[in-house]
Amino acid sequence: MGSHDDFLAVMGLVFARKLQPVVDSVYPLADYPQALARMMANEHFGKILVDSEE
Repeated sequence: MGSHDDFLAVMGLVFARKLQPVVDSVYPLADYPQALARMMANEHFGKILVDSEE
């Protein structure tokens, strides 16, 4: 964790599109149980996304 100023600096980079999150995987909504299992097993590196658009 950082200070409030650190948070503001990072958010400035995000909004300027100079910093983007790492996406591990994308699952369709129907595969939500597999996405949750991956997260609970700590097998991911980055964000696990669940897409409701099928």
